[in-house]
Amino acid sequence: MNGEHPLWAAGPAELLQHGISLISEQSDAKRRIAMILVDNAAELTMQTYLTLPKRVTGLNFLDASGTSTAKTFLVFW
Repeated sequence: MNGEHPLWAAGPAELLQHGISLISEQSDAKRRIAMILVDNAAELTMQTYLTLPKRVTGLNFLDASGTSTAKTFLVFW
């Protein structure tokens, strides 16, 4: 573990923290960058979590046909 976050979440957490710190800035450009960072952090978190192995998450993302629901989700993302 990396502090309070698991290793796989460290990068997205850093993006999210920086985005949140920029939201209170007075510049419109910085607020737009903040929203992009928050969006990227959410996307990266979901993509990373859904592709982690079962031994890490304890969850099985395979449907009845054996297709990974994570891959199906990522195609639409």
